[in-house]
Amino acid sequence: MTVFLAVIITVCIMIKILKNEKKEQKALEDAKVVKTGMQHSAICEINSGNLPIIKVDNLNYLPNEKCHYLDNAVYSTTTSSTAYHKFYNGTYIKGCYRSGISTTYPVTTYKENIHQGTLIVTNERIIFINDKYSLCIPLCCVISFTPDTNKIDIYSGNRIDSIYVPNGFTVYNLLNNICKERNK
Repeated sequence: MTVFLAVIITVCIMIKILKNEKKEQKALEDAKVVKTGMQHSAICEINSGNLPIIKVDNLNYLPNEKCHYLDNAVYSTTTSSTAYHKFYNGTYIKGCYRSGISTTYPVTTYKENIHQGTLIVTNERIIFINDKYSLCIPLCCVISFTPDTNKIDIYSGNRIDSIYVPNGFTVYNLLNNICKERNK
């Protein structure tokens, strides 16, 4: 009887968790929509194979570094936590509970954190700046990058960074143009 109740309670809890996760997933998808603030002429220049130079005053440049992209972006990080739930298979006799076999189940939950800020791409680095969070990836450490319609995945070392931008293919073309320019 207690096993049956434990199963019913577990199913009810899981249904409630799934409903909450669907609501959170919808809110995250809405937060990942990024509107561009970059000039259309600079985007056309990037897509045609050129490297526009954008002046950014508050950036500590490295020697011979030039800014080629500055736009709104969303950086996504994922954290995980594991909780262990214990279920007892026991009997209830005369006001006291006698425990029997207990089973522990690990439950891992993943939470996606959204950081809205600005993406800056120079000929030396990829920089994400936020009020509370910042990220700097040197281009010499980037192994590869994969575009999508609204994001770009950057593979560097053992990390994968997903940055949501207004147009992922524009950033992809820019990174390809920078790589071609560096290999000349």
